[in-house]
Amino acid sequence: MKGEKTFGVRVEGIHPYRVEKYGPVINIASYGKSKGKKEGTLKMKYAKDMIEREYSNGRIPPLVEDLINIALATFCGDKIISRDIAIGSKRVEDRYFTRKIKFVVPVSNKEIWQEVQHKLEKTISFMTYDLFQYRFIKREAEKIDVSTKESGHDSVALFSGGLDSLAGSYFLSKKGYKPIFVSINHTKIGSILSNLYEVLPKESAREIRVEPENIGTKESTQFSRSFVYLTFATAIAMAHKNINRTFIPENGIIARQIGLKEGRHGTRTAHPQFLVYFKDLVNSIFPEHKISVENPFSYKTKKEIIGEIGDKTKIKNAISCAHTRFLKKKSKEPEHCGMGIPCLIRTIALVASNIPWVEETLNIRFNPFLIDFSNPEIRFNVTNPDIPIKMWYRDGLVNVLDTIKMAREIKNQPYKEIVSTYPEFLDNRVYDLYKRFSQEVLKAVEYYEMKNSSLKMVYSG
Repeated sequence: MKGEKTFGVRVEGIHPYRVEKYGPVINIASYGKSKGKKEGTLKMKYAKDMIEREYSNGRIPPLVEDLINIALATFCGDKIISRDIAIGSKRVEDRYFTRKIKFVVPVSNKEIWQEVQHKLEKTISFMTYDLFQYRFIKREAEKIDVSTKESGHDSVALFSGGLDSLAGSYFLSKKGYKPIFVSINHTKIGSILSNLYEVLPKESAREIRVEPENIGTKESTQFSRSFVYLTFATAIAMAHKNINRTFIPENGIIARQIGLKEGRHGTRTAHPQFLVYFKDLVNSIFPEHKISVENPFSYKTKKEIIGEIGDKTKIKNAISCAHTRFLKKKSKEPEHCGMGIPCLIRTIALVASNIPWVEETLNIRFNPFLIDFSNPEIRFNVTNPDIPIKMWYRDGLVNVLDTIKMAREIKNQPYKEIVSTYPEFLDNRVYDLYKRFSQEVLKAVEYYEMKNSSLKMVYSG
């Protein structure tokens, strides 16, 4: 499927005929209530019982369940609708970026969802760089009171298993917070998360399984996953009287993604504007709860948040790579591809942190700082190609060149010139953040110049 598509969304209690006339049907189902597999049926199953256990009456309020259904359907459509290839070209880098994806969703309160429709579409479209549209039809839902309970926790924090969320667990603990840590397992990262759970109080961890069924991944970006993560965090927060704060720990460089070339966008998982949109959306749906969404690392580099981690040996168990599914190595210490933006920023941060065992901790398949820039087209041994890395080689080359170029510009250009290239730097806090980051980049360049003299062709001075 490419470009533009409309889906009907089937939820529990809705007969297929009510939605199948709109297009391919996405079934949202809970474990244990899904009857068998039907070939060709798109299905998103999730551990509904884990959310139900958070509520004192064991029931998810209908509006909360609506939000979960919308998030999972959106994630499903995002996974299977690929971004079109430009006419006459077969190169992935030439594809058109924006898609138009529509959903017809049964909801418990049609009037409320129609009131927030624009906010929902704006939030998800900003996050994905696409045009997402929603139409709502009525579903019958039993009236369930929002039965909240007091909690020994005071907040919810997303815990992805990455270095940032690991640092976030230490940071929030030092600040006196007692979060429920929420992880979403929609890949094969469960074993990696289990290696990190020992740094968290056992009773605070929630790992919610989401399992796509008969859904082939056609699109690798899948930017909408952060909407799923925040939706489950919100669903858990709303089950507790004394919880209205949600934390999403993400370094400010990844959160903003400034400096990427046009058409090669990164995820907006914790972009400040996306968090504002999401907060406005959920508070419009649930005005009595006044949910906040905060990134405690919005103005910190990844190197700076590494300083928050008490046990640095745990860094090697954290996974930052978006492409790990392509890597063959089986290990409790996850291998990173090294080529994507998250991997590149992780490499820069670890090198700049002067960790003595940095090379062992990096554990990357290929380091773009070691590309032969005098002849970058020389790639891999043709007789024994590393297929996953060949797929991402061009991204690694462009990513490292973009990053070094920005660091050089920030170092050499006066402020009034640099803001004409990067308008986001009009905010002095963002400019200061990127000045510190550029110093870390140059430290990594200096480190790798001793191993790769061709780096001097990319950066000098």
